[in-house]
Amino acid sequence: MPEEELLERALEVPCGGYFMGKGGSDWMRQIVSEAQKRLPVKAVISGDHEFGCQCDHGTGLGRAMNAGAIQPLEDAVELAYHAGRCTAQECRASGIRWSLGPVLDLNLNPDNPIVNTRAFGGSHPTSAAAVAMAYARGMQEQGMAACMKHFPGDGADARDQHSVTSINPLSEHDWMETYGKAFQAGIDSGILSMMVGHIAWRTRSGRHPKTGFLLPATVDPRIQVDLLREELGFQGLVLTDAIPMGGLQSHFSCEAEYVVETIRSGADMVLFPEDLKTSVDALEKALCDGYLSEKRVDDAFGRVLAFKAKLGLLDSEEETGDRFRPALSSPMEPREKLEVSRRIAERSVTLVRDLDGLYPLRLPEGSKLVLFEMPFDTPPRHSLLEAEGGDRLSPLETELRAAGYRTVVVRNQADAERETADACALFHLFFSTLSPRRGSIRLGRAAMDAIAWKRAYSGFPVYFVSFGNPYIVWELGAIHNYVCCYSRQPQVIKAYARALLGQIPFRGKLPVDLPEQ
Repeated sequence: MPEEELLERALEVPCGGYFMGKGGSDWMRQIVSEAQKRLPVKAVISGDHEFGCQCDHGTGLGRAMNAGAIQPLEDAVELAYHAGRCTAQECRASGIRWSLGPVLDLNLNPDNPIVNTRAFGGSHPTSAAAVAMAYARGMQEQGMAACMKHFPGDGADARDQHSVTSINPLSEHDWMETYGKAFQAGIDSGILSMMVGHIAWRTRSGRHPKTGFLLPATVDPRIQVDLLREELGFQGLVLTDAIPMGGLQSHFSCEAEYVVETIRSGADMVLFPEDLKTSVDALEKALCDGYLSEKRVDDAFGRVLAFKAKLGLLDSEEETGDRFRPALSSPMEPREKLEVSRRIAERSVTLVRDLDGLYPLRLPEGSKLVLFEMPFDTPPRHSLLEAEGGDRLSPLETELRAAGYRTVVVRNQADAERETADACALFHLFFSTLSPRRGSIRLGRAAMDAIAWKRAYSGFPVYFVSFGNPYIVWELGAIHNYVCCYSRQPQVIKAYARALLGQIPFRGKLPVDLPEQ
């Protein structure tokens, strides 16, 4: 779509905010800049910067779970804070002033298909929240609003709210000790916004008057008003999760209907309406009919304006005591950003198990190593072992070859068996990527069938490494070694290589509980 046509479409119904997707290319930034000039009240530009700036110029910082794996907690907090500073400064360069993150969900169910490495942890909610809050503080001190998500808490169900209303099954006591503590820490720290998910809490949620099904929090005043506003005391901006998701759509006949219900139930802004004009008309009709009260609209409108005022987006440029738009303080130099990235990577890679003492690698120089990128049912857009920036070799191959080893990359079982015949070691490298609506993050049959079990139990060195999902060791059971790196970003892959070679120690600690074998 031509830029001018896209701009006119964006301005057809003036919005309170716009979302800039990953990449943030120059033409997108130009459209955002032009839109701001034409709007009567500047829009707030947001993006999913849950841990690190996702624009094309952003510094790779790994996943949130990389920060959650750092020990001791004080070091994790420090590095997460600097990650937040880095993220805000890079996002603001593209006009983005609102991060739809950090994720405050907790990994309480290994089968949850959508939280996983997006969360800071799960085993210790207070620690995970402390790291998340440090990241948020780093952003907000640089004038970029943070957003806690997904209230009342994802990660306890085995389903994906992109497809269905997921249910948080915890009791009142258990919720208060886990999600309650995490979200309360965020509220107390002054995070400016909250994203409510299409998630029901079995203990508190209301039910649909016709079907009797539990309502998602996005259309439930018991969660948005009674719990979030009144009990937990959150007074900031409430945003819904994306409304074209099955967890909300499955309860209503059309978008206009559930947009009205989200605002009526306590939300201040709605994310990703597809038919904006029809939804606005429906809101006006509900207001005229008395179904939607003026007080509720005024309250939502006031919170949106207050939110924008704190970001300096209103017309007045006069400074006030409550102004939240500081100039970038202590801008980070490129070297400083790369140092933060390196430290997070090297401090987070985690040696979970090594029963046979395969770490560090002790094979003689010249040994042939087979790097098997394990098959995945939904392949990622980029290969785990893909070279970066035009380089011929991936970071893992580069480090291993520099140490004197021969490397061969394979991506299917037949090649793995052939190349391993004269090799000295085999590396099973896993990258189970999060994918909305896929329904599972677990390994598929192709990966399971390709594992070299006989070699692994014959004394031949077979290494198992995850660059994503930490629960792979639980799926595979009695494997003798396992390393989790949480992310496939180049600096993390390089950190694993250095730890494998004994150049740095493994210092991370798994921030989730593994089910008993």
